[in-house]
Amino acid sequence: MKCVSVCSAYSICYSDVQRFMNDQRKAGKAPRTINGYLQAFKQFCKWAV
Repeated sequence: MKCVSVCSAYSICYSDVQRFMNDQRKAGKAPRTINGYLQAFKQFCKWAV
């Protein structure tokens, strides 16, 4: 999985997350795997706040 480079947590926007998810789909990841990544990211954001 390729990490996305961002300057800070404040610079992450919806389009960045969408782009990452679309890239994962194009790479052949299963929907369940992509959803797992999304859930982990959401939990990380909750922790970071």
